Amino acid sequence: MNDILITQQSFARKALANKAHRFEDLYHLICRGDWIAQALQHVLANQGARTAGVDGVTKMSLKTEREQADFIEGLQADLKSMEYRPQPVKRIWI
Repeated sequence: MNDILITQQSFARKALANKAHRFEDLYHLICRGDWIAQALQHVLANQGARTAGVDGVTKMSLKTEREQADFIEGLQADLKSMEYRPQPVKRIWI
Protein backbone atom coordinates (compact mmCIF):
# COMPACT_ATOMS: atom_id res chain seq x y z
CA MET A 1 0.00 0.00 0.00
CA ASN A 2 1.40 3.41 -0.89
CA ASP A 3 2.07 6.23 1.56
CA ILE A 4 -0.65 8.46 0.11
CA LEU A 5 -3.36 5.86 0.62
CA ILE A 6 -2.12 5.12 4.14
CA THR A 7 -2.23 8.83 4.99
CA GLN A 8 -5.72 9.24 3.51
CA GLN A 9 -7.00 6.21 5.41
CA SER A 10 -5.48 7.58 8.61
CA PHE A 11 -7.33 10.87 8.09
CA ALA A 12 -10.57 8.99 7.38
CA ARG A 13 -10.25 6.92 10.56
CA LYS A 14 -9.55 10.03 12.63
CA ALA A 15 -12.50 11.90 11.09
CA LEU A 16 -14.85 8.98 11.76
CA ALA A 17 -13.62 8.56 15.33
CA ASN A 18 -13.92 12.25 16.17
CA LYS A 19 -16.48 14.18 14.13
CA ALA A 20 -15.47 17.45 15.80
CA HIS A 21 -11.81 17.10 14.80
CA ARG A 22 -10.56 19.70 12.35
CA PHE A 23 -7.49 18.95 10.28
CA GLU A 24 -4.96 21.74 10.08
CA ASP A 25 -1.74 22.36 8.22
CA LEU A 26 -2.43 20.04 5.27
CA TYR A 27 -0.91 22.39 2.71
CA HIS A 28 2.46 20.65 2.87
CA LEU A 29 0.80 17.48 1.55
CA ILE A 30 -0.45 19.06 -1.66
CA CYS A 31 3.03 20.50 -2.21
CA ARG A 32 4.58 17.03 -2.32
CA GLY A 33 5.59 15.80 -5.75
CA ASP A 34 4.23 12.29 -5.17
CA TRP A 35 0.80 13.66 -4.24
CA ILE A 36 0.76 15.96 -7.28
CA ALA A 37 1.87 13.09 -9.55
CA GLN A 38 -0.88 10.79 -8.29
CA ALA A 39 -3.49 13.53 -8.65
CA LEU A 40 -2.28 14.16 -12.21
CA GLN A 41 -2.58 10.46 -13.07
CA HIS A 42 -6.17 10.46 -11.78
CA VAL A 43 -7.02 13.54 -13.85
CA LEU A 44 -5.37 12.14 -17.00
CA ALA A 45 -7.33 8.89 -16.57
CA ASN A 46 -10.65 10.78 -16.70
CA GLN A 47 -12.57 10.81 -19.96
CA GLY A 48 -12.67 14.60 -19.85
CA ALA A 49 -8.87 14.81 -19.93
CA ARG A 50 -8.98 15.26 -23.71
CA THR A 51 -10.79 18.57 -23.27
CA ALA A 52 -8.70 21.58 -22.32
CA GLY A 53 -9.35 23.18 -18.97
CA VAL A 54 -9.42 26.93 -18.39
CA ASP A 55 -5.62 26.82 -18.41
CA GLY A 56 -5.59 25.25 -21.90
CA VAL A 57 -3.82 22.09 -20.72
CA THR A 58 -4.99 18.83 -22.29
CA LYS A 59 -3.99 15.20 -21.98
CA MET A 60 -2.14 15.55 -25.29
CA SER A 61 0.05 18.33 -23.89
CA LEU A 62 1.14 15.98 -21.09
CA LYS A 63 1.65 12.79 -23.07
CA THR A 64 5.34 12.17 -22.31
CA GLU A 65 6.85 11.48 -18.91
CA ARG A 66 9.11 14.51 -19.35
CA GLU A 67 6.12 16.81 -20.01
CA GLN A 68 4.36 15.43 -16.95
CA ALA A 69 7.49 15.80 -14.81
CA ASP A 70 7.94 19.41 -15.96
CA PHE A 71 4.28 20.16 -15.20
CA ILE A 72 4.57 18.60 -11.73
CA GLU A 73 7.82 20.45 -10.96
CA GLY A 74 6.33 23.78 -12.06
CA LEU A 75 3.14 23.31 -10.07
CA GLN A 76 5.09 22.16 -7.03
CA ALA A 77 7.37 25.21 -7.22
CA ASP A 78 4.35 27.55 -7.50
CA LEU A 79 2.64 25.86 -4.56
CA LYS A 80 5.73 25.95 -2.34
CA SER A 81 6.41 29.60 -3.11
CA MET A 82 2.72 30.42 -2.54
CA GLU A 83 2.58 31.89 -6.07
CA TYR A 84 -0.02 29.44 -7.38
CA ARG A 85 -3.29 31.16 -8.24
CA PRO A 86 -6.09 28.89 -9.43
CA GLN A 87 -7.91 30.15 -12.47
CA PRO A 88 -11.64 30.77 -12.27
CA VAL A 89 -13.86 27.85 -13.18
CA LYS A 90 -15.34 28.07 -16.65
CA ARG A 91 -18.90 26.80 -16.61
CA ILE A 92 -20.79 26.04 -19.80
CA TRP A 93 -24.45 25.18 -19.48
CA ILE A 94 -25.80 22.67 -21.96
